[in-house]
Amino acid sequence: RTVGTRKAGDDIDHNQFLIYTFAGDHDDLFELFDLLIENFSDFTLQALMSTCQIVLDITKHGHYPESEAEYLRVIITLLKQIDSLDTVFEDEDGDYYYSLFGAFLECAPKLLLSLDEISDDYIPSQSALEGIDWDSFVCEADFGEQHLITLKALIARGAQFPLEEIIEALEENEMEEFIAGLKAMIK
Repeated sequence: RTVGTRKAGDDIDHNQFLIYTFAGDHDDLFELFDLLIENFSDFTLQALMSTCQIVLDITKHGHYPESEAEYLRVIITLLKQIDSLDTVFEDEDGDYYYSLFGAFLECAPKLLLSLDEISDDYIPSQSALEGIDWDSFVCEADFGEQHLITLKALIARGAQFPLEEIIEALEENEMEEFIAGLKAMIK
């Protein structure tokens, strides 16, 4: 691969450039993100979702706590261009989470309830839920109190989660402290 000057007529895949802006072990690239967002208006939904998923994953792991406000700004900027959290990932960049909702629920469940860009009456669709591996979710999400609070709030709005499956995953991972709270939600 040759790196050099850009020639007239060369195309830059701005979708892939956006996706990989925050991927990898390098310094935060907020200026590059801003440059891309300001200069390209035709990002694909999948590129926007994949970028959001990567940033959510970074915040979940707390890699750059000093930049938390900047990452939140990036998430909000992306959400303003994304039609629905229910959209399912079409490629390997985000398929671990299955849907953007899955990425939010695992990485930043509190944001599902607190961001103005997410409707106060948002309920995940069945299509956003059906591909989530709940056992993996419980393990990888480090299931905690905020996950339980978010699940309960979404259920109160009318969301229908596979509670038995989630409870089974909690039992298998010896997280008994959350089981009673979910069992009470089963109708």
